[in-house]
Amino acid sequence: MKDLNKLSLTRFAATVADITNVERPACADQPILWLEEALSDLCKEPFDRVFIQNPDCCGQWLFDKYPDAIEPVLKHTQVSVPFQTVMPSVTPVCFGTMYTGAQPSVHGIQKYEKPIIKIQSLFDSWIKAGKKVLMVAAEDCSLATIFKDRGFDIINVTEDGIGQESLA
Repeated sequence: MKDLNKLSLTRFAATVADITNVERPACADQPILWLEEALSDLCKEPFDRVFIQNPDCCGQWLFDKYPDAIEPVLKHTQVSVPFQTVMPSVTPVCFGTMYTGAQPSVHGIQKYEKPIIKIQSLFDSWIKAGKKVLMVAAEDCSLATIFKDRGFDIINVTEDGIGQESLA
């Protein structure tokens, strides 16, 4: 089990920045080149948009314990990458790392708290490149809170997924 998830979550931001042809966040770790090549092989055209769905707390143990529940998702997935999380592996810390590419000591969230991250994120890179960014999230969730006030649209939904039909 200790050989799983060798790719650090710090590499996600630079990889996604590269495939969407935007500047990597300034503090991001290096991209995963083999993943960039695999995605380029799958999609012959350049990426003009991406959809990132963030299920909270989807650890490797869920894949191991409930393979039948994960199978319907995986059969529609072309590439699956098990990332090694940062510590502590709580939601705001991991989302901070995922979208800045930086360790918690750099992005500033080192426990379960939700301050606004000040360093450059993947969201900032997309906006700087003139791309449209839209987040659909519960108003007080970690992702919407730590990346607040960055100049992109947020559709607030309730935790059960039934929306408050407005843009923030």
